[in-house]
Amino acid sequence: MRIENHLARDPCIPAHPAVGALDDVAAADRASRRPSVGAAIPLETSGHTPAPELVHLLDLLQQTPEIRQDLVQQVAQRLAEGGYQTPAALEQTAEALLRR
Repeated sequence: MRIENHLARDPCIPAHPAVGALDDVAAADRASRRPSVGAAIPLETSGHTPAPELVHLLDLLQQTPEIRQDLVQQVAQRLAEGGYQTPAALEQTAEALLRR
């Protein structure tokens, strides 16, 4: 996730030429659902070289599926076995529905 604070820019200080390019990259990132690690900020534009640990963690994140089938199967099995039909679970569900 990228957090941008466009309000923090001082209008009296001219923007660096790379700022427009970074804004274009940010817009492309927002347009895609899951941007690729290498495409987020081109190194020649940002002048930043990410730490190897960060690159490794981002690669691991890219390999994680958006929908974890193992977790979906666990929840489906627990649901089929009645694991979510406890008084506490029913009360929590009712409260969540009433808040909407």
